[in-house]
Amino acid sequence: MKQLIRVAAVLVREGRVLVHEAQRQDGPYFALPGGHLEPGETTRACLARELREEFAIKVSIGRLLFVAEGMYLGGRRTPKPKQEVVFYYLATLLDPSARVVSQEPKIKAAWLRLDRPLADLFPTWLRNELPRSWS
Repeated sequence: MKQLIRVAAVLVREGRVLVHEAQRQDGPYFALPGGHLEPGETTRACLARELREEFAIKVSIGRLLFVAEGMYLGGRRTPKPKQEVVFYYLATLLDPSARVVSQEPKIKAAWLRLDRPLADLFPTWLRNELPRSWS
């Protein structure tokens, strides 16, 4: 089983949380932006790099909010079991008025309102936890 470490940003602006929108066969889904660590990289450095690469934004990485473990089948051609530990950090835009646009062709930047159901957000436990944390 492949073991991965991932980081993700909880970046809230005006009651909305930044997510990346991607497509699967049955429609769109949303996830908090971030990515996997590179060898020798700290979780905070990884998160800053991923947000720069994905959205061309600079952020201040704040406190650690959640740590979660997940197991799933993943892979481009043949699904294989994977185990992932994710560190969720509070993040703040260094330029609060920055325009956030995806730099990657397969994802879009989106802002989900925290006062509405987050039905398509993954992982599913965040659907209840994020609105509760910002109510």
